[in-house]
Amino acid sequence: MSNILRPLKKYGLKKARDLFLKSAYSEASIQEYYRNWRDDTNFMLGEKWAFLKNKAGKRIIKRERVSWKLPKRGDELYKHYLKDKLKWIDNLPSECIFNPIDRSKPIQQTNFLFVTWTTHIQDKFHSNKEKHDIWKEDSKVCNRTLTRLRQNYGEVEYWRSNEGTRAGFPAPHGVLFFPDYTWNARLMKVRRGKNKGKSYWRIFGDQHRKLKSILEGKDIRALPVQGFTDIQGLHNPRGALKHISKYCFGGGEDYPINQRARKMEIQELTYFWLWITRKHTYSNSRHFKTKIQEFLTPLSDLTRRQLGISKVQITWVYLRVGSPEEAEDWDLLPEEIPWPGPGPPT
Repeated sequence: MSNILRPLKKYGLKKARDLFLKSAYSEASIQEYYRNWRDDTNFMLGEKWAFLKNKAGKRIIKRERVSWKLPKRGDELYKHYLKDKLKWIDNLPSECIFNPIDRSKPIQQTNFLFVTWTTHIQDKFHSNKEKHDIWKEDSKVCNRTLTRLRQNYGEVEYWRSNEGTRAGFPAPHGVLFFPDYTWNARLMKVRRGKNKGKSYWRIFGDQHRKLKSILEGKDIRALPVQGFTDIQGLHNPRGALKHISKYCFGGGEDYPINQRARKMEIQELTYFWLWITRKHTYSNSRHFKTKIQEFLTPLSDLTRRQLGISKVQITWVYLRVGSPEEAEDWDLLPEEIPWPGPGPPT
C-alpha cells in the first residue's frame, strides 16, 4: 500500500481528521477542507404517505415526495436553526436582579455569575494534536468545575457558549445560576489590561477567594485547569445570555463595523475546532432553562405551548441524502394511490 499522501480533498472525513492529528497536513489545509465540506450543499430526499379517507369514505393513500436542505456545522442554515432554537432567551423577562445604577447601595446581591474561562497558552509551538486535545480537555474542565461547585454551593445550573480565540484556543463564556446561594457584588474599576478604566460588578472578599480557588483548580481535590477565569456578578441574566449566545449564531450585522471582520473570523475558526473535535456549539445543565424561567417569573407562554395533535397518520417510507440536482428532480406534488387490498394483485 502506498504511503504517498494524496490531496486532502480525496480523503473522507475520518481519514482526513486522522492525518491532521498526525500532522500530515497543516491546520490551514484542514480548515480549507472544513470550509469545502460546509459549503457542499446536501438535501434530504423523502417520500411520505398519509393514510386518509376520500369523500366516498374509501381509504386512500396520499403520496408525496419532498426535499429540504440540510444544515452543515457553521453554515448560515445551521446558525438560523440554532438562533430559532434559542429564541426562548429573547422571551425571558428583561428585569434586573438589582438596579446597577443605584449608588445608594454599594453592595448588591445576585444569584447569577458571568464567567469567562481563558486558556493559558505557553510560548511554544503546538502540534495539531495538542491543540485538538486542549479543546477536548476543556469539556472535562467544565465537568470537574461543576462537580466542585455543587459540592460547595448545592444546586448549580449553567449555560455555556463554546467560543474560541483568534489564536485557535477555547475561551468559553458561561452564566452560572445558584438557586440556593446569594453572592455579594460591588462595582469595581479595572486597573490594567485592555479594559482598564471600565467598571464591572465583582464578587469580593472570602466569597471571591473561595470561588476563584474552585474555578481555577487550586483546591487540593482539583485537577489543574487550563488557564484563569474572569468572574462578574450579574444583574441582567437575559442580557448576558443574549450576549454569549450571539457568539454561536451571530452574523456580521450583529457586530460594530470595526469589529465585524475579526468577530466573524473568530466564529469561523471556533466552528472549525468544534467540528474537528466533535464538540457542541453550546452546553447547559439539563434544568437550566426551566429553573431560570421559574426564578425570573417569565411570561406564561414561555413554558406552555398549545399542541395541535394531527389525526392524519403520516409515515415516511423513504429517506436519503442527495445533491441539489437530485433534489430538483425529486419533488413531486401529492398524488393519490389506491389502498392495497388483500391477496395478490389482479
